[in-house]
Amino acid sequence: MDVAAGLAILGVLLLVPVPLALARAGWVRAEPRAALVLWQSVGLAAGLAAVGAGLAVSLHPLGAHLPAALARWATLAAAGDPGAGLGVAPLALLAVALILLCWLLGVTALSTARTWRIRRRHRD
Repeated sequence: MDVAAGLAILGVLLLVPVPLALARAGWVRAEPRAALVLWQSVGLAAGLAAVGAGLAVSLHPLGAHLPAALARWATLAAAGDPGAGLGVAPLALLAVALILLCWLLGVTALSTARTWRIRRRHRD
């Protein structure tokens, strides 16, 4: 659970004080590209920290030997009992973490595609 707490704290720090400090930084206007890359990196790191915290908490009941526990859980899930060994709350948290991960990846892909399209239009 220490990993989950650390990731949650990291996510909160990356969501609140770091963007506030970036917004007040004077160098941002002088180096807009670097600031944009840093801003996006901080946002991505915060999202990944949130996903990692959710995964750490939801998979904690499976024990220290995660690969063997996941294999056992997959066997039980295939037998028709997907909640075996986890419980309802960890399964819900796992689903939320995976949905958040898919959302983050989707937003990243969409942002990248938009940026490429805009840059191509500017070049043309």
